[in-house]
Amino acid sequence: TAIKLGTIRQRISLVLIMAGLLAIGGSAKAYATNSGEVVINEVAWMGTAASPSDEWIELHNTTNQAVDLTGWMLKSTTDGSPILIFNTTDCNNMFIAPNGYFLLERTDDTTVSDITADCIYTGNLSNSGESLSLEDPGHNVIDTANGNGDPWPAGENATKSTMERSEEHTSELQSHS
Repeated sequence: TAIKLGTIRQRISLVLIMAGLLAIGGSAKAYATNSGEVVINEVAWMGTAASPSDEWIELHNTTNQAVDLTGWMLKSTTDGSPILIFNTTDCNNMFIAPNGYFLLERTDDTTVSDITADCIYTGNLSNSGESLSLEDPGHNVIDTANGNGDPWPAGENATKSTMERSEEHTSELQSHS
């Protein structure tokens, strides 16, 4: 299964930009987001061929500014699991680079072997469908995936094809293998 995730170059650029700001006495300010500026871009709700427990979720920053996820929450509004409040205990990175990607892996950092997870979450995604909500620290809903909680609109358990947003329409989801 091909996995489309942010590049290492974007992550290195963000670190260098932040280090430069701090070195000259500035601060690494994060861009305040509006609905849809950070999206739930891809969901491997069915796990991987290696294990159905190897679920992962990818966020995408659609802006030209770094976004600080400290205090943000990703949660299931269907049954309350998974739930992740972005913090430095569960996350080794709290920022999404401009136009970058952010990888969340379930339970440990072995799901996507060639990319380090930005955060680890617990709790599983139901194969029959759930509603996911991404909220900022003020509990404003920034994005949702499968908002009605019905069966997943895309992705395939048998082939382990993920549910991915269409590039042309950020509100549409499609299967991706």
